[in-house]
Amino acid sequence: MELKAVSLWPEWLYAILHLNKRVENRTWPAHRKTIGKRIALHAGKNFGGRNKSPVRMHFEPVIEFGIAAGYRFKDLYASKGFLKEWIGFRVYDSEDNELFPMDTRLIPRGAIVATALLKSSSFLYAGDSEYEDGTPATAWSAEGNYGWQLEDIKVFDEPVLMNGCQGIWRVKSEYFREVERQLN
Repeated sequence: MELKAVSLWPEWLYAILHLNKRVENRTWPAHRKTIGKRIALHAGKNFGGRNKSPVRMHFEPVIEFGIAAGYRFKDLYASKGFLKEWIGFRVYDSEDNELFPMDTRLIPRGAIVATALLKSSSFLYAGDSEYEDGTPATAWSAEGNYGWQLEDIKVFDEPVLMNGCQGIWRVKSEYFREVERQLN
């Protein structure tokens, strides 16, 4: 059996896993052979795809989309001697109930962390409230992009450490066995 995967920046994969983001926005459509199939979700090694830039800056777009989806965020700090170091956010729902702290130091990177069923891949034109195929746009949708609609997210107990690739790629057999074990 073969399993295809897609790498995402860790901050966006976090939104899929914890903030109910069910659309992955891409400038290109998913290949028709992957529609209706389970795909692996791989967290890239670096936030924002960059190695040395401040981590918080890469979460700004996630926060903007998250606010539109009804979440609120407050900065989370850790003491570092006499200084406070930014480490993430406290996440709240629309009724001001704290849902969970989001500590960026604990977000898996360089690993497959979940799988999802890729339901569809369709374009969203500027100003439209639904994709070409009639799927309603959400607060997480990005106009001028293809929305890969994700369902049935299965989060792994243990991330499967491995390098990712750009585009849709095949999970190598030596990693596939571990992914398959965690799916069962």
